[in-house]
Amino acid sequence: MRADFVRAALDRHERSLLGYANRITGDLDAARDVVQEAFVRLWSQDESAVSARLGEWLFTVCRNL
Repeated sequence: MRADFVRAALDRHERSLLGYANRITGDLDAARDVVQEAFVRLWSQDESAVSARLGEWLFTVCRNL
């Protein structure tokens, strides 16, 4: 189920993504927005297409945002 997949990804990666985005942006509020958008984009992805490289995918999305 998509919600379970995204929730598990959030539980596992949110903290490190927030730190990463905060270092890039220098602004905690902007970093929160970036991480939120990354998870919104994850919601629209096919789980089988990203699950093997989920961490890489999320960090790449954060960097690009």
